Amino acid sequence: MAYFSKIFKKLIKKSVWILVLRFYKIWINKYTQNRKVFPIDYPLKSHQYYFNNNCNSAYNKKLLLPYCDLKLVDRQNLNIPFECNEVTKLKKFQFKKISFEESNFIILPIAAVQDNYKEESSEFRFTIEFLDQRKEVQLIYFNRFHYLPIKSKVKFNSIRVTASNINLTIGKPIINFPKEDNKLVVHILLDAFPQVLIEKFGYEIMPNTLKFFGEKGVFYKNAYAQAEWTLSSMASIFTGKYTNEHLVYKPRSCDQITDKTIADKLSENGFKTFACSNVPKLNPISGFDKGFDRFIQATSKDANYVIGEAIEQLRSFNGKQYLFLGFFETHEAHKLQPLSVQTSSNINDFKFKKIKGSSKSISANYDNEKINFLKGCINNLDLKLKSLYDQINSYDDQATIILHSDHGVNFMSKTKGLLGKEREKVLFIYKNNNQRLYENKVMEIRKIPNILFSDLNIDLFNDEKNLDYALTESIYPGKNYEIAVRSAKHVLFFFITWNQLKEKNSNYFWTRFHSIDNEELEINKDCLEYKELLKISLKHCNKTFLNFK
Repeated sequence: MAYFSKIFKKLIKKSVWILVLRFYKIWINKYTQNRKVFPIDYPLKSHQYYFNNNCNSAYNKKLLLPYCDLKLVDRQNLNIPFECNEVTKLKKFQFKKISFEESNFIILPIAAVQDNYKEESSEFRFTIEFLDQRKEVQLIYFNRFHYLPIKSKVKFNSIRVTASNINLTIGKPIINFPKEDNKLVVHILLDAFPQVLIEKFGYEIMPNTLKFFGEKGVFYKNAYAQAEWTLSSMASIFTGKYTNEHLVYKPRSCDQITDKTIADKLSENGFKTFACSNVPKLNPISGFDKGFDRFIQATSKDANYVIGEAIEQLRSFNGKQYLFLGFFETHEAHKLQPLSVQTSSNINDFKFKKIKGSSKSISANYDNEKINFLKGCINNLDLKLKSLYDQINSYDDQATIILHSDHGVNFMSKTKGLLGKEREKVLFIYKNNNQRLYENKVMEIRKIPNILFSDLNIDLFNDEKNLDYALTESIYPGKNYEIAVRSAKHVLFFFITWNQLKEKNSNYFWTRFHSIDNEELEINKDCLEYKELLKISLKHCNKTFLNFK
C-alpha cells in the first residue's frame, strides 16, 4: 500500500509541475505577443536541438542548453543565459567513435538531455577509451554541457565513447594547442554608439580603450552602418552584404543568416570560434550563432558577465581563437544608469522623458540629458573593458582587435531622418599592430570581414572594388523603403513606399539632397553628383526588387 501511495504522490507532483509550466507557457506567449523564443518549448523544455548551420561540419545538430543551474523559481526569467554547441547524439548502451586532428590534449563537451518535468535519474555514466586508456565517468547534472579534459603524453586522433544508462549528446571536440600557437582575433560590438559622440567629446571618454589601441590602431572617422537597427546591421557585418542581399530584416520572423559569416570563414582556417553577447537580437533564432563553436546568449547579464566569459574562454583554451563579444549597455543609456554613472552626472541630467511609441522611436529629437548619460555609460563600460584588454595582451600581445557599433542614436540628431548621420555614422577602431592612423575616407562598416581577412591572408568574401561612397538602407515591414548614399561631399536620401517595394515599382520616388556637413538644409539638385548618387540609389533599388521575397 505504501508503494502505491508513493507512486500516486509522484504522479500528483508531476501533474502539478506540468500544469504550472503549461500555464506559464500561455503567459509567455501573451507577454511576448507570440514573438519567437528559444528554446521553442520553454519553459516546458529548457533545451533545443536544431539544424547545424555551421559550414563544413560533421556534426549534424546544434544543441541549446542553459548556461546556469535552472531552478523552478528561475522559470519566470525568459532571458537566462543559454549556450549552444555543435553536437552528435549517442543512444544508451551504444558507442560512437569520435575523430579529430591529432593532439595530446582535447576538451570534450558532453551532456545528458531530458525534459525538465521528468523525474531526473540520480546519475548518468559512460566510458571514454583512447589509446590504451579507459576512463569511467559518472555525472549528476542534466541539461548542462560538461567540458571534459582528455590528456595523454602520446598524441591521439580519436576516442570511443560508450553510453550506459542514458542517452548522451557529444559536442565537437576542442583541441587545446600549445600556447606558442596562440593567435587571437577579438571582435567587440558596442550597440548604439554613434561616432558623432566622439566628435562631440573626443576619444578621451574611453581612456582605457584609447590607451589599448595606442599607436597601433586605425581610427575610422567616417564609417557608416548598412542598416538603422541591430538585426539587419549585424547581419551585414557578419556576412559583408547589404540588407537587400542577406534579407534579414523582419523583427518577428524566423529568417536566418544563410550566407557564410566571419566565424564560418575563420573556423575553416583553424580558429576556435566563440561568442558571448547580451544583445537580445543576436540570437540563434536569426542565425547569429552561425560559424561559432560555442555561442553564449546572456541577455539578462551585464558587461561584467560578458567580459568574464571571454576571460574564461582565453584561460581555458590555447591556439588560434576568434572571440565575438556583444555589449548592450550603450543601447540602454536612456535608462537609469549604474551608481557610478549617476553620481558622476549632473542633477540636471535627471530629466527622464516618457517614451512614446515603440523603443525604436526613442527620443527622435535632440536630448542633451540622454547624451550625457550615454557619455557616462561609455566611460563606465570602458573601465570594465580594461580587464579584458589586459587578458588579451596576456594571451597574444599582437592580437587583432575590431571595435565598432552597429548603429547610432536618434537623440543626437536635430532632424527626423531615419538614416541621418547620427543614426548611421558609427564608431569603428581597428587594431592590426601597424602605425596609428586616422582614416577620414567615407566607408561602409560591412567591409570589416574583408579588412580582417586581408590582414590574415584569407580569401575575401568578395572582390569588390573600393567604393568612394557609403550606402545605407532601411527595409522594414510596412514602412517606406529608404536608401542613403554618402560621398565625400554630399548625401542623397531616396524613398519609395512599402507598397511600391512589394510591387517592385520605382516609377515614383522622392529624394532629399544635402551637403555632407549639414543634413538639416536641403540644397539644389541641379548638379552632377546628385545624378551620380541617384543612379547608385536606383541601381541598388532594382537589385532589391530582384531579391525581395
